[in-house]
Amino acid sequence: IAEANPGLSPGSLPLRREIKIPPLPAAAMTPRRAGPADAGKLIEGPDGQRIYIVKKGDAGFWGIAQALYGHGKHWPAIAKANPRADSSGLKPGDRLIIPPKPESARPIGPAHPAVRGGAIPPGMSVYVVKAGDQGWWGIAKSVYGKGGLWPAIEKANPGVDPTRLQAKQEVLYPSKEEAARLVGSMAPVPTATRTRPTGTGREVPEEDLRPIFD
Repeated sequence: IAEANPGLSPGSLPLRREIKIPPLPAAAMTPRRAGPADAGKLIEGPDGQRIYIVKKGDAGFWGIAQALYGHGKHWPAIAKANPRADSSGLKPGDRLIIPPKPESARPIGPAHPAVRGGAIPPGMSVYVVKAGDQGWWGIAKSVYGKGGLWPAIEKANPGVDPTRLQAKQEVLYPSKEEAARLVGSMAPVPTATRTRPTGTGREVPEEDLRPIFD
């Protein structure tokens, strides 16, 4: 704008003075392309938005909020700004819009000890329990699409009672690949004694639940 209006001082423009507005330069209309070196960094988007380039090892929205805002509890702001992004399915190179840090965050439920300490173990993501989640099985069904991987979530949350989960409570879960590896390495449990934590206050034999979950 200054080049299109030589002689005018931007600090003392006269009232009602007409000025020329040239077309936006092409360089400003095209965002800088992100490369491998940008992983884990913030870059400027075409509209001045802050864009975060996902890097390997990012622990979903929680982990990114922890790194950028100083606390993972602000993850809902990132989720709201990226409604089509899946926190558990982020891949290196994915782009996320990062809004300003919320002045305050809504209260969250009881957190896993590692989450409360602000140190999520590598390879883990945070799942926020919803009303109606049926213990580890239901959560595994939600995050993996396969309830049979629930033992991996149980192992990631020692001491947490799946029959007493509360809405907004935070629990950890490993990647689907790690969960499958872990469950595959476990010795099979006899069918007669095998049960599933349901979150309903009791454990029900697996064969009785198959019509419900499968």
